Amino acid sequence: MLFFRTSAAKTGRKWLAWLLLALGIASIFHALDELSFYLEFPHLIRLNWGLPLCFGPLLYLYVRQLTEPSVKLSQTDFQHFSPYILNLLLLFPFLLQDGESKIQVLDYFTAIISRGTDIYRTYYYILHIGIAYWGWHYTLKCLPLLNNYRDRLLANYSDIEKRQLNWMQSIVYGFMGLFTLFVLSLALNLSTTYPDFDYEQYFYFGSFVLVYWMTFKSVKLEGDTLPSHAQVPTTTSTLKPAEVDTKQKDQLLEYMRTGKPYLNSELTAVDLAQALGFTRHQLSEVLNEQLGKNFYDFINTYRVDAFKSHLVNPAFANYNLLGIALESGFKSKSSFNAIFKKMTGMTPSQYKKGLSRP
Repeated sequence: MLFFRTSAAKTGRKWLAWLLLALGIASIFHALDELSFYLEFPHLIRLNWGLPLCFGPLLYLYVRQLTEPSVKLSQTDFQHFSPYILNLLLLFPFLLQDGESKIQVLDYFTAIISRGTDIYRTYYYILHIGIAYWGWHYTLKCLPLLNNYRDRLLANYSDIEKRQLNWMQSIVYGFMGLFTLFVLSLALNLSTTYPDFDYEQYFYFGSFVLVYWMTFKSVKLEGDTLPSHAQVPTTTSTLKPAEVDTKQKDQLLEYMRTGKPYLNSELTAVDLAQALGFTRHQLSEVLNEQLGKNFYDFINTYRVDAFKSHLVNPAFANYNLLGIALESGFKSKSSFNAIFKKMTGMTPSQYKKGLSRP
């Protein structure tokens, strides 16, 4: 389904679909990896070798498209799959052999893991180490993309609850653990000449869990990720902090006091800049250079202060905590609780109890 959805090309879900396909093919081969299967279909022997080399690059390209949708696919992106292509070239002499010759490299004991008895047996072990290294390499490349994405969220939005990709970072760490398990499974299988249990199945099972969790979150997110036009504000100005126009800072603070734009739960940095007649870059300089805050923390500081003020205001005596929070500009209970705890070190109810003490 992911291949045929129109929105897939925009959100990068097609990369996720390719990852699902590669994982599915590799897992099917792994499940059928026994002598009887290969005796009937000898030309499938070793055809799946090295396919996990594609897992890391496909995961990286999915995360990149999810966090940087404006980045277009280029010819250089196909270089990510060069180890897999090299693997096919190394296997090519074997793959060209006739069926009888391929069957001859298998015997009863080794067919269960399809390593065979020729020189490719050594290559099988080297390939597994390469798969783990290539997997680690690309999962590590995902982390800066996710960190940069979060920086852009904090610089552009006052509410980031539905746009966060914390789940994706957990999945990346999960894949790092699985690629470690991939090497450990090889070591465990090597500990005995004829292993009774194939530990590699844990790798495929764990991969399926992570990829299907990614699929669920991807479909659920729909359009809640960061738009392609939202960028990290540039802060490379050569001006020293004292040289930044303090009038703009005063104008910003005055507007926050009188206009109270923070009461708009959907407020963005672009909205605030336009209301002040600033460019996006000017607002960024004022926030970062003069006030030392990102947009997210700046706006939510005002919301927390508004909540505290409303809490002791008789006009809000009949409001519950969530009602006061919504009146203060917060969008949801979960985001309010998280932000309030981060900025005050206590929950809203704890803060309220502290006010009632003599």
